[in-house]
Amino acid sequence: MAAIIVCHLTRMKPGFICVAGVERETGQATRPMPPGKFLSRTSLCRYGGAFDIASVVELGFIRDVGCAPEVEDRHFWLPEAERLEEMAPDAFWNLLQQNAKARLTEIFGPDLLPVQGGMAVDLQKGRISLGFFRPAAPPALYIDSLGKVRLEVTEGRRKLRLPVTDLRLYRADQQTPRQDLLAPINLRMRRGVPVILGVGLTRPWSKEDAEVKRHWLQVNNLHLQDNPVWTDRSLPF
Repeated sequence: MAAIIVCHLTRMKPGFICVAGVERETGQATRPMPPGKFLSRTSLCRYGGAFDIASVVELGFIRDVGCAPEVEDRHFWLPEAERLEEMAPDAFWNLLQQNAKARLTEIFGPDLLPVQGGMAVDLQKGRISLGFFRPAAPPALYIDSLGKVRLEVTEGRRKLRLPVTDLRLYRADQQTPRQDLLAPINLRMRRGVPVILGVGLTRPWSKEDAEVKRHWLQVNNLHLQDNPVWTDRSLPF
């Protein structure tokens, strides 16, 4: 039996989501997945499911199916998942702080390398695929030329422009950015509200101009101290 605190809540192709969190008892990062399929959007709290940011979810029996770098993958039986409670804002922020690192290589190890304006890990490399990053300077959200949300963030001397898959920043179709949310979030970060980024590595894929498949670094979620328990279900469709 395993209960997780949901810290990562991201969009996939329309109708499907990815969820991950920290096991309440062990502190271990865990990505629950139904065997043989993706997790449906109907598993969100807003539709009567178990999952939302800061939700404590009992998964029932889980089976380790992870391999590098996605060592957090666990199979579970969705009908057994039960939402127990919502973590208090201060406790949730403290959890993020305890797990956050100041450098991306502290999270993902030396196999994370700069590639084409972002960062990536080669196939079957890396020690982990989920973590929390505490940027030294305020990052900035923007919409790119393809209409997708991205984040400009500095690490050391390197400026990165990373894709953002935070489910809360997209409408229910999971394709349309909630543009009205970006400016207020940017303003809060510029004013010095501390932010912790939930970060992760993608499943392997190759960019159009690259033949090699890699696990690409992305921003899963933005967590701000002044409102750490900001849930999907609190937003309009």
